[in-house]
Amino acid sequence: MFRRLVVLVSMVILISSCSQHNDQTGEVLYRYTGDFISLVDQRQEPVNKEYGITFTLTMDQFHPSDPVFKKANTTYPDDHEGFRHVDFTERTKVYIQKGNTKTQVPPTELFNYTKPFGPPRSDISYQKLEVWITPYKKNDWFIEAVEVVILQDS
Repeated sequence: MFRRLVVLVSMVILISSCSQHNDQTGEVLYRYTGDFISLVDQRQEPVNKEYGITFTLTMDQFHPSDPVFKKANTTYPDDHEGFRHVDFTERTKVYIQKGNTKTQVPPTELFNYTKPFGPPRSDISYQKLEVWITPYKKNDWFIEAVEVVILQDS
């Protein structure tokens, strides 16, 4: 009887301590979509290494409007083409979604969807992306992509 009680109490303590170490608790992610324009590898840039930024994703038809992005929107307005960007960090996950199936892929998979750079052209079909973003904790004028989904037809 005593052993069972000790095992039960130990399990409760273990479960309780595991749940307290979840640093993602309470984080709000914002969902947006946009058209993929480019991905830039930032892993060798000293300032980006300091901030933990690994890639920069540029999109068209992407306009984060929630109030939490006011500082980022003010600091980095649309560029001359009307594009906006988000930053990848070590925690960014990239997926391909076909129908109901979602498969994780490396961020470099996005290079396979690159189109000619320049103003959006009506004769080119740009890849639609879904991004789940949040202001970056290390610098709230950056927008961190926590999840990026390459949306494909079924």
